[in-house]
Amino acid sequence: MLDQIQNFIKGTVSGTHDASVVTINVVDASAFPDPASGEYNLTWYDSTVYPDPADDPNVEIVRVTGRDTGADTLTVTRNQESSGASTKSTGGSTYMLILAPTKKTITDIFDMVYPIGSVYTNYSNPTNPGTLLGSGTWIAIEGEVVVGYKSGDSDFGTPSGAVGAKTHTLTTAELASHLHTVNPPITTSTSDSHTHQVKITTANSAISATSGADPCRSSGTGSWSGNSQYTENDTHNHTTDIAQFNSGNAGSGDAHNNIQPSRICYVWRRSA
Repeated sequence: MLDQIQNFIKGTVSGTHDASVVTINVVDASAFPDPASGEYNLTWYDSTVYPDPADDPNVEIVRVTGRDTGADTLTVTRNQESSGASTKSTGGSTYMLILAPTKKTITDIFDMVYPIGSVYTNYSNPTNPGTLLGSGTWIAIEGEVVVGYKSGDSDFGTPSGAVGAKTHTLTTAELASHLHTVNPPITTSTSDSHTHQVKITTANSAISATSGADPCRSSGTGSWSGNSQYTENDTHNHTTDIAQFNSGNAGSGDAHNNIQPSRICYVWRRSA
């Protein structure tokens, strides 16, 4: 939460105060915001000798925790932001309190914009945000994308959890259901260009036939000697039916690229 801040708030301190005093007398306490609405820091310095408070070696930042407009006093905590508590009693000097931004103001604003756990992205500058922005402890996020949290999701339901992989090898269960089938057609060939032969041997017997008759088909008188054959041509079919079978394996089984379209940037997470 930011401290109260208003423009052009300053007031004059009355009297002198040593380094241990926590009640400051002022000319008009009502000129300062009521800390009941939020505490704030004031810069306390010698405005006579040092018009610019940054030049005062004894300048101090105090935190206002109470205000009494009747008594014109402010209750403070001394030595804020390691500024050092010191006695404000230089003779002839006027001491002022001003409401102005201090380092705490800048830090508070930074913490509102980048609270712990925030992610910082830079398209081209690789400098750690702790150096670049001047605050916080940052851890680089390298080689990973940032995805939104989803309650109850097994992958995205754990804040700061890590999921996914750059490459992935599919398992059999992850393949789409499919089948490679080979079913050759039935083929029929027709031929009339071959012969059936019958060999006739008459070495030990005599075969009778009429002159010019086919000895395989007719009977007759007479005798044959030597070897003879009978040849016949006929048109017929040969039918071939190859059973269905599956094709051989294909593919390497190597892991495949699993990267979504991406733009490479420098990404950091604030850890403290």
